[in-house]
Amino acid sequence: MADKNTNNGADNFGLGEISTIRNILMGQQMNEYEQRFGHLEDKLVAASEEQGEKLATFQKETALRLENIEKEMSARFDNLENMLRDGLETLQSQTESNRTSDNDSLGKMLAEVGQKLMQK
Repeated sequence: MADKNTNNGADNFGLGEISTIRNILMGQQMNEYEQRFGHLEDKLVAASEEQGEKLATFQKETALRLENIEKEMSARFDNLENMLRDGLETLQSQTESNRTSDNDSLGKMLAEVGQKLMQK
C-alpha cells in the first residue's frame, strides 16, 4: 500500500510539472485564445440578442398586418353581402312586377278570346 501512495504522489507531481511546462510554453497563446473566444462569445451573445429583438419586432408587425387584413376582409365580405342582398331584393321586386304585369296581360287576352268566342 505504501508503494501505491508513493506512486500517486509521483504521478500528481509529474502532472503538476507538465502543467507548469505547458503554461510556460503555451501560456501567452492560451491567453490570446481565451481573449479571442471571449470576444467571439460576446459577439455571439450580442448578435443573438439583436436577432431576438428583430424577431419580436417582426412578430408584432406581422400580427398587426394580419389584424388589418382580417378587418379589411371582413369589411369587404360585409359589402359583398349587402350588394347581394340589394341585388336579390331588386330581382324579387322586378319578378313580382313582371308577374303582375304578365297576369294582367294574360287576363286581358283571355277576356278578349272569351268575348270573341261568345260573338261567334
